[in-house]
Amino acid sequence: MVYLKELRLTADVILRILADQLMVAASFAVAMVIHLLWAYRGAADAALLGAYAKIYGENVVILMAITFLVFAASGFYTRGRAYQSRYKMLVVAQAVMLAYLIFGFAVFMLPLVDPPRSVLFASGFFTLVLTLASRAWVHYWDSVEARRKAKANPIPPLTADDRTILVIGGAGYIGSGLLPRLLERGYRVRLLDLLLFGKEPIAQVLHHPNLEIIQADFRQVDKVVEAMRGVDTVVH
Repeated sequence: MVYLKELRLTADVILRILADQLMVAASFAVAMVIHLLWAYRGAADAALLGAYAKIYGENVVILMAITFLVFAASGFYTRGRAYQSRYKMLVVAQAVMLAYLIFGFAVFMLPLVDPPRSVLFASGFFTLVLTLASRAWVHYWDSVEARRKAKANPIPPLTADDRTILVIGGAGYIGSGLLPRLLERGYRVRLLDLLLFGKEPIAQVLHHPNLEIIQADFRQVDKVVEAMRGVDTVVH
């Protein structure tokens, strides 16, 4: 629930919420249509279509509310540590499955017309595919854009007067925010980090020419000595 308290409705966050909710609503609608076509094989009349539309209208609002709360609590919109780690896709899959499990229990308890079980499974599958695919697509284009910017704005070779900064733990929650700022100011940055959460938190600067990464634990004295060579400043 800590991520719900940290939620701030900026324009970017609102767009991501709307995109997720649109995928949920579309998944549920497609699942209902597929069930209608499969169950009645083209014999649906206006009354049957109206009944399906009623089931959709009564349940989709509940589904969207549940998925929003579960997604927000899972750190989707506050970029929680687990959501930014190498296990991001697992966190997304877990959130989708949890949301549909809660939804299935809710529609069973509420005095509404329950959607068919096959609709729940199909809708959950479509939502899972769409949410995973959308995040994979965004990650891909962020990497492409980072490479394009690096090629379009190459940094001139550093001289002996330029400073080298060692950032210990630079792929963590604070360090991942510090690295881009140091690199933008022209510093040569050496990162010493065990990368427990993977390289996703620093994906936007991963291919920066002035970034050197040493994957090691700062408790390894030999690695710290190696990382300290030629360094002017240390940020722990």
